[in-house]
Amino acid sequence: MRICYLNHDLKENTGAGRFCLSLITEVKKIFPNTDITVLTLESSGHDLERPVIRSGVFGLLQSIFKVRKVIKTSDLVHALDGWPYGFLAAAGSWGLKKRVIITAIGSGAQSMAALVD
Repeated sequence: MRICYLNHDLKENTGAGRFCLSLITEVKKIFPNTDITVLTLESSGHDLERPVIRSGVFGLLQSIFKVRKVIKTSDLVHALDGWPYGFLAAAGSWGLKKRVIITAIGSGAQSMAALVD
């Protein structure tokens, strides 16, 4: 199986990076032969990481084509936030019939849940 993750970074000292690294560790335990690629905005120098995502409206539009190239070779796409990674996962997989997961967690999601209650 080939999984493409979209995340901010793979830095061990950031919430997004640490969460993604922990997720990858657990996925590898369950599916040891899984090929994983992580498309990121910032580079941390990790082997699994490909910093192809750009910021800004023009940068995001350019990123869709780079993301789509990787998605074409993936079986599953998992974005670890709604914006911009979920957007890029959805736009990059448009018409490819790929499974896409968008995880919405973190302090922003918790704040919104508190407002709804």
